[in-house]
Amino acid sequence: MKHLILTIATYLALAAQAACGTALAIGDCRPPLMWLPVVLALIWFADARGIAWAAIIGLLADGMSDGRFGIEMLSATLAAAMSLPLRPDEDTRSRWPKLVWQFAIIGTGLVLSHGLASVFSNGSPVTIAS
Repeated sequence: MKHLILTIATYLALAAQAACGTALAIGDCRPPLMWLPVVLALIWFADARGIAWAAIIGLLADGMSDGRFGIEMLSATLAAAMSLPLRPDEDTRSRWPKLVWQFAIIGTGLVLSHGLASVFSNGSPVTIAS
């Protein structure tokens, strides 16, 4: 059942990204809606299935991106693989560690996506100022 819900959530996030991405954009920055199902996959599956779902979602997001093919998939897979060992325990009383972890996945993925895009397109290097 989780796989079906995750498939529907992925479809809805990517459809919303395609339909409303430019309308919700602030300058050149579009909202990263494709990271929501990645976070959901890593919450539900704390093993290789979560990383596989992140790779599949990243591959689908690559089909919608205007950059080089494979950058979104690589950044989603690397973000999932790097942040999965840092996942907070289920028995913590507070919700804050898990919330910080979820935002860390999104932030890591966005930085990796932007950094890999600039490396593979021979653009300017990623710095704090950029």
